[in-house]
Amino acid sequence: RLSPEAHMLGHAMFTSRPYQLVRQSPATDYFFEINDLYVEVVFLGRANAGKSSLINALVGGEVAKTSSLPHSTRTINFYQNATPEEINRFAKGNPNNLVKLPGGGKNFTLVDVPGFGIEGMSDAWRDDAIRLTDSYMNLRRSINTAFMCVDADKGLTPTDVTMLEWIEKLHGLVWVIVTKADAVPHSRLCDVISRIYQKITKQKRTHRNVYPFVLPVSAHTGENVDALRALIVETSGIIPGDKLRQILRKRSHEALAKAKVL
Repeated sequence: RLSPEAHMLGHAMFTSRPYQLVRQSPATDYFFEINDLYVEVVFLGRANAGKSSLINALVGGEVAKTSSLPHSTRTINFYQNATPEEINRFAKGNPNNLVKLPGGGKNFTLVDVPGFGIEGMSDAWRDDAIRLTDSYMNLRRSINTAFMCVDADKGLTPTDVTMLEWIEKLHGLVWVIVTKADAVPHSRLCDVISRIYQKITKQKRTHRNVYPFVLPVSAHTGENVDALRALIVETSGIIPGDKLRQILRKRSHEALAKAKVL
């Protein structure tokens, strides 16, 4: 279970101020600042897996361009809840227009990475997407949490498995979320989640860096969007480790006391 504190903080951090696109990095631009650290939360997955729609649901606004056409995201897109004035103020000393602490408070940078691996994608664009993702995941020290997005309608495809192994090698710990949970029957959703979980747990040596927790979400209905916000808060270190342990210890004691009463 995610703590109530994480739920409250997650909702506040994602909805208190509007997010906006602050940087786009095209496939020909492989320069990323590796010395400046930001709390970056990156969303990866096959093309048309619903990454942009999920970002919009997280921030409660239409900041990421969505399209019914596959592989419409052709740049790495960075989103922050910084105002235009704050971005302009930081721009002089920061050519990438990314700010770590806009307004003096903690802030997440959400990162939408181009997907690939579907029919109709040209070889040139596929290669560009691979190089761009590889460069970003290899060079950025500011990546805090990586989410692998799996389309509920498509299920876990060979491309997903290959990409998951690749991300593990590039970054380390990866979380899996199943997008478009509302687009399939409940039985189908349970089957997809079960197959992913079995893949992760039965092949621990191969997927030792994939956390054995699969979260279904729906950008359309808002299902588990708050839970995803809370998960990002807890995995990002925004709540200090000692504070989080204190919260969990308190919850454990309360549960134990309740059990004794029953």
